[in-house]
Amino acid sequence: MISRETILGIGGIVGYFALFVGAMGQAAFLSPVLKSHPLKLMVGVIPILLPSVIVYGITFTRQPFLPPRQFRLYLLFSMGGFAATTIAAEVLHLLGQMPPDGPKYPGAFARVLMHTGWLSFLYTTPLYISVRRFESKAR
Repeated sequence: MISRETILGIGGIVGYFALFVGAMGQAAFLSPVLKSHPLKLMVGVIPILLPSVIVYGITFTRQPFLPPRQFRLYLLFSMGGFAATTIAAEVLHLLGQMPPDGPKYPGAFARVLMHTGWLSFLYTTPLYISVRRFESKAR
């Protein structure tokens, strides 16, 4: 029989890996737009990497270093940032701002990687809900 801790550990690994793969997919998908100017590249990389860094930073420790409310808000901010960046990339694609798919730019593969990041919500949503329950019991 598999213990609850094992299932949570597997979910954490899948959640972390999916968020990392999603961030790499966002970077690959948005690279034609961001490559043209170094300032665009610096400004564009921050929203792509920030959600991953926040989630990894606040959840890799055994004992969270943030109070429950701040932990929830950082988690909500990071997942909202990932969702906003993914939706913005899709809007750019629908508006025709992305180059056509081809051997030089494999946009379809980058989109698959980008949308793999949505799997991280399967891990972060229950985490958010459990922290919210803990916070409401502590009051």
